[in-house]
Amino acid sequence: MKMAGFKTDLFEGRAVARTLLRESQARSQYFDTDLLGDPVWELLLKLYDAEESKRVCSTKDLRTGFNMSADTIMRWIKVLERRGLLTNIADAELLDDGLVKLTRPAHRAMENYLMDISQRDPERF
Repeated sequence: MKMAGFKTDLFEGRAVARTLLRESQARSQYFDTDLLGDPVWELLLKLYDAEESKRVCSTKDLRTGFNMSADTIMRWIKVLERRGLLTNIADAELLDDGLVKLTRPAHRAMENYLMDISQRDPERF
C-alpha cells in the first residue's frame, strides 16, 4: 500500500515533472501559450526538476525556455517568494543573476502532488 507523502524507491518525481513539462511544451506547438500556458506551474516544475537533479536555478535559467519576459519571470518569482514557495540563495546584486530554489515545504508539496498524480494515473507516468 502506498501512502501519499512518503517517497518510495519506485517513485521518480523528476520523471513525472519532466513529463508534465514536455506535455506543456508540446501544447505550445499547437496553441498560443497565452491560452493554455501556466507559467507559475511550469516554474515550480522546473525548480523541482533542478533540485532533484542536484542543480540550482538562476533567474537566467528560468527565463530561458519560458515564453515570458524577464520582468514577468521576476514578478512571479517575487510572488512565489512572498507565498513562501521560493527562496533566494544568492543575491542578484552580487552575481548579476539571482539563484533561487524551492523552500522545503514547497519541495515536499511538489513531491506529494507528483506522487499523488502518478498513483492516480500510473499508465501515464
